[in-house]
Amino acid sequence: MSLTRHMTADPLRISPSLTVREALEQMDRASIRHLPVVQGEKLVGIVSDRDLLGAEAWRVEGSGSDTPVAEVMQTEVHCATPDEPIVSALVEMSVAGIGCLPLVEEGRLIGIVTEDDFLTLYAELAREDRRDPLFDPPVRIIARSEAITVEPQDTALEVDRLCHERGFRHLPVLEDGHLVGILSDRDLRRHGGGEVAGTTPVREMMSAPVHTTRPTAPLSEAVERMLERRISALPVWEPEAPLGILTRVDVIEHLIGTINEEA
Repeated sequence: MSLTRHMTADPLRISPSLTVREALEQMDRASIRHLPVVQGEKLVGIVSDRDLLGAEAWRVEGSGSDTPVAEVMQTEVHCATPDEPIVSALVEMSVAGIGCLPLVEEGRLIGIVTEDDFLTLYAELAREDRRDPLFDPPVRIIARSEAITVEPQDTALEVDRLCHERGFRHLPVLEDGHLVGILSDRDLRRHGGGEVAGTTPVREMMSAPVHTTRPTAPLSEAVERMLERRISALPVWEPEAPLGILTRVDVIEHLIGTINEEA
């Protein structure tokens, strides 16, 4: 399997002179999370919503809405070619901890593949009758069995520190033992993070109500819910059971493992 069939051809791209505010507006209109940055036809960088939201909240010293994208974009871009095997691209994204790969041919940007594309691929493969049940296991087999949680009264500063120390990007919010919301690092950035609004309580930043999945649900069902709701994580929730969490990264690592086994 090569990337050509699953890429987004001729993706939306921006100039490095575009401002952070303008780039965020383009992302919001297109409902995307990554924008290739080109100078002429040459790919010179990549910018994610995390990069832009961080700058928007002045987490990059001296920056803000009018800052040019050139000052916040990633200039060392991991790329792939259209004929590259899918598993190679998956491994590249997993190892580098990135959410997309621009596809280039003779130095020219021709497409992009994202986590969404690979989750869509997984859902399609899981629907095929020929697939072994090991390809579509219960969520509990793939998800992290215990989630790091926070409470509604916790502050942005406390949660920001927790995210950095534990390496988590999604934190379920519990109140009196009940799941009442979920907080992501994107939510922190949108609200200024720890450096700007450190006393902002979690309840003012979290997303609610929460979309969840059952431990016994097929993984493909959870993935389709992620795609439908355009979310990156699902708490694995069942009364009187430990609260787990399933992320896009977990699904991609599972996909890498199954493709390698078949190969």
